[in-house]
Amino acid sequence: MSTAFNEFKIDTYLTSPKSYRKVKVLQVGRYFCNSGRVINPHLHSDFFELTIVTDGEGIIKTNNVSVKVKSGDIYLSLPLDKHEIISSTNNPLKYDHIAFFIENEEFYNDLEYIISNFHGANERIINDNRISRLTSLILAEYTSNNEHDGEVIANLLNTIIVYVIRNFKSKERFSENDSITSKEILCTKIMNYIDINIFDIESLSVISDVFKYNYSYLSSVFKSVTKISLREYFLNRKLEVAKSLVDEKKLKIYEISEKLNYSTPNAFTKAFKTKYGYPPKSRDNK
Repeated sequence: MSTAFNEFKIDTYLTSPKSYRKVKVLQVGRYFCNSGRVINPHLHSDFFELTIVTDGEGIIKTNNVSVKVKSGDIYLSLPLDKHEIISSTNNPLKYDHIAFFIENEEFYNDLEYIISNFHGANERIINDNRISRLTSLILAEYTSNNEHDGEVIANLLNTIIVYVIRNFKSKERFSENDSITSKEILCTKIMNYIDINIFDIESLSVISDVFKYNYSYLSSVFKSVTKISLREYFLNRKLEVAKSLVDEKKLKIYEISEKLNYSTPNAFTKAFKTKYGYPPKSRDNK
């Protein structure tokens, strides 16, 4: 396999990790891959690593187990993993990554929980666009040389780790024979996922990929628990967010429409008026 790739890498600390408030960073970077094998097999020591796929698709192979990843996936590598990444030839990977040690005892106990409960390579994927955005901010700070950038990076890193811990701690396995309580928890997680990723969800089919269930099953469970359809919840949340953006008067109507993935500004305006009884007015209506 080819090892060709384009690499944009922001500072590396492989021999001298840089400390940010009890989190030590070995490496942080951004990769734009061509095709084929991107990162050859290598053994992690006692560090964790996040691979945040921003575009394309490929395979992350951990301890000889291959897992497919795509845009939006965040993969957590654990200490002592044997790790490699293979990019798709037709839809090359783009990803950010952070490799880090943990000295914070509270964080380390939580990460030990993840190690114990999600050791399987196919259990390591989470989806949380907040983590992607925070990582982009870290990369921007490394190139800015602004005052107090170390403090900003420390805050961003600690927030990312908290979100990672929360995502894994909320993971549970469900079956069709689960009690109603488990189904209620599943619905809460679906609602949380929609709320967090409202600007990025173009189709509700992604829910099936994230929660590893057939969409019709998830839709049925959601309706039985919440008494509204999954689609209705999604569309209502989009319009609630849209109303907040309209009320702020910072964006034009077409910008809000694009931000929330409506097909056209007219489609957005029609949906908004149906729900609220009046058309949206923003700074382009002044």
